[in-house]
Amino acid sequence: MNVLPFFIVYGTLPALLAGMYFGGWANLLVPAVAFLLVPFGDLMTEHNLGNPSEADEKNKRLQLLFSLPLYAWIPLQVGVVAWGVHLATMRTGWDFVGLIASVGLFTGGIGITIAHELIHRKSSFERGLGEVLMLSVTYPHFCVEHVFGHHKHVATPHDPASSRLGESLYRFYPRTIVGSLLSAIRIENARAKREGIRWWSLRHRMTRYAVVLAAAYGAVAGVAGLPGVVFFAFRAWWSSRCSKSSTTSSTTGCSE
Repeated sequence: MNVLPFFIVYGTLPALLAGMYFGGWANLLVPAVAFLLVPFGDLMTEHNLGNPSEADEKNKRLQLLFSLPLYAWIPLQVGVVAWGVHLATMRTGWDFVGLIASVGLFTGGIGITIAHELIHRKSSFERGLGEVLMLSVTYPHFCVEHVFGHHKHVATPHDPASSRLGESLYRFYPRTIVGSLLSAIRIENARAKREGIRWWSLRHRMTRYAVVLAAAYGAVAGVAGLPGVVFFAFRAWWSSRCSKSSTTSSTTGCSE
C-alpha cells in the first residue's frame, strides 16, 4: 500500500506560497495547480481498488502512516490563514481579491475535504482536528449537521445539504448555508436536552463554536484591523463556496 498519492494535493502549497509572496498574476498559480496538475498527477498514480486486509486494518503503524496527509494539513492551513491575515493589511484592489480567492480555494477546496474525512473518524482527537479546520473557515456547524443530519436525511427534502433536481448553485448555496446552520442548532439542542447540557455550557457545541469564532475574529481585528477581518470573513465565504460548487449540479440533484 502506497501513501504517496495522498500527498499529491500538497503540490498546491508551493503555488499558494508563491502567489501570496509575489501577488498579482501569481495568485492564478493555485487554481492552475489545483485543477490541472493535481488531477493529472492523480491520473498518473496507480489506484488500488481493493479493500485493505483485516491485518492492515488493525495495523496501528499503517493507520498512522495513512493519516499523516490529514494531520499535516492542520498546521499548514492555520499558518497560511495567519499569514494571509498579515498580508491583508498590505494588499489593495485586485491583489487583495486575488489573496482571498487563492487562500480560500486552498482552505476550502482542499481543507474542507480533509476536515470532512476527519469528522467521520471515531477518535475524538481526529474529530477535534476536523473542527479546527472548519473553525478556520467559519463553518464549524458542518461538524454537527453533516454527521448527524445530512447522513440521516441525505437526498431527501429534509436535507439542506442536498441540492434539488435542476437547482442551480446560486439557489442551492444560500439555502444550504442557512438550512445547515438551523439544522445543526436543532440537532445540538436535542442532544443537549437528552444529556442535560445547558445552552451556555461549552459542552454545547454550537455555543463553543460561537465563543471560539468570536475570539478568532476579535484576535484578527486586534492584529490586522478591518482589512484582516474582511480577508478572514470573505476568504471563509469563498472556501465554503468552493466546497459547495463541487457538490451540486444544475442538472442533477447532488449532495455533499
